[in-house]
Amino acid sequence: MTTDEKCNYARQQFAGNLNCAQSVLSAYAGELNLSRDELERMGATLGGGMGEGEVCGAVSGALLVLGLKLGHTQHTPGNKPMLKAAAGDFRKRFLEKFHSLRCSALIGLQIRNSDELRQAYANNVFDNQCAGFICEAIRLVDEIAGKPAMSRK
Repeated sequence: MTTDEKCNYARQQFAGNLNCAQSVLSAYAGELNLSRDELERMGATLGGGMGEGEVCGAVSGALLVLGLKLGHTQHTPGNKPMLKAAAGDFRKRFLEKFHSLRCSALIGLQIRNSDELRQAYANNVFDNQCAGFICEAIRLVDEIAGKPAMSRK
């Protein structure tokens, strides 16, 4: 899938029953050696900044994708400095555009507060704002992981 196709797919999933992290992760099922179900389960606890308004789920999902694409394991070689640089580049560029990595700061509400969470749903805050974070996360992953220097060695 192209970046735009992944973005559209992730938006559809987010408008359905998936959280932001799951939506980002599931868009990469065709590129990773994991099923959509596995990727969706992987991101299930990360939406809404781990349900606490902390690190944006789209950011967490994107960083997991970078790790799955570029990371190492006990049995496969990897380049830790390169992966650290890729993750740092992602965070830097997301921050430049949105000025925060925190869900609560990005949406302007404390989702731990039940009144503010109800307000967020009533005002379609998640639908109106989070799709942009999801698509930017996908765009950044594709740009960063697609750089010639960013290959698993």
